[in-house]
Amino acid sequence: MNKFILMCDCPEVQDNWTPKQGDRFCIVDIWKKLAKEEFYGKIVSVDKFRFACVDDIWLPFQEQIQNKFEEKDPLKLLSDFYMYCFESYALGVMAHPRQVKEAKFFEDYISQFTSMDQLWLTFYMNEKHNKELVGDKWILKKSDNM
Repeated sequence: MNKFILMCDCPEVQDNWTPKQGDRFCIVDIWKKLAKEEFYGKIVSVDKFRFACVDDIWLPFQEQIQNKFEEKDPLKLLSDFYMYCFESYALGVMAHPRQVKEAKFFEDYISQFTSMDQLWLTFYMNEKHNKELVGDKWILKKSDNM
């Protein structure tokens, strides 16, 4: 869960979050004080008072990440996700050495994610924001034209 907390701690995920019953979040103050031990919860009710503090980190479920795409055709979204995750294998069968090297990098990159939430968040950040995770920060991907 710690990696997912770090992945979610970015404006692209946190902006426009309106807490709803059942949402997961990380209590930032406690998380930082406990040397980043896992400490998170679910919102059990939302009324005129916000349950989560301003600095708490929303931890979206897979379905909530998928909804950020606003794709009307779920099969197209699933197909695009499949192609993203298995790009390394598709590139790996190409004969060009540059593509084989890229395929190995991508395979190593994808294999660091250990949950579907992490994979979908990575796909979302790639497709919607052209960013990739380096360490614990999202950075803009380098352009092929440079």
